[in-house]
Amino acid sequence: MRAEPPAPLEQARSHFEQGRAAYADGQLKRALAHFSRAYELAPSAELEFDLARVYERMGEPEPAIRHYLNYLQRGEPAPAEHEQIEARIRELRLLQERRNAQLKSAPPTSAALTAEARAFFERGLKLFGQQRYDAALAAFAAARRFAALPELAYNMALSSERMGRIDEAVDHYRAYLRESKGAADAERVQARVKQLLTDRARRPQPR
Repeated sequence: MRAEPPAPLEQARSHFEQGRAAYADGQLKRALAHFSRAYELAPSAELEFDLARVYERMGEPEPAIRHYLNYLQRGEPAPAEHEQIEARIRELRLLQERRNAQLKSAPPTSAALTAEARAFFERGLKLFGQQRYDAALAAFAAARRFAALPELAYNMALSSERMGRIDEAVDHYRAYLRESKGAADAERVQARVKQLLTDRARRPQPR
């Protein structure tokens, strides 16, 4: 006699627990897959929060905001938590605005690019535009091996930030600041580094 498949609620619970474990291990894509499947099987306010939290850590403000708003509507959080989540939503919306500042896509003027560096630079721009941030980061890093230009460090920082790799993004932004003395956007980049460090300290913890 064939065993009956687990009931949807049991499957949802299993995916939820696997999602929590993956989140704790920093495996955000895996956590997202499990939480999403659990939500499909048994939607809940708690999963709205968990999905928002994962998207936030992955640096994807639009779905994070959507799930936080759903959580506020469905979860009926206490006033203090409601205020905290509204603050997170405001910060995520600011992040969306900051992202209007795109890559440094014009050829760097501080030094000549070698043919090899230019090929990798242009490849990185294309991959970034396709939202293939990991591959874009690798391309910019390869270009930087041929031409150690600050513009490439900036693009590496932005690629890292899009993947939620905050520590890497901060390191690359700091490299850009060191190497581009007197850059017109130095103050803005310094403020971005400060904000990233603040966001990391405020990052929501697993429940």
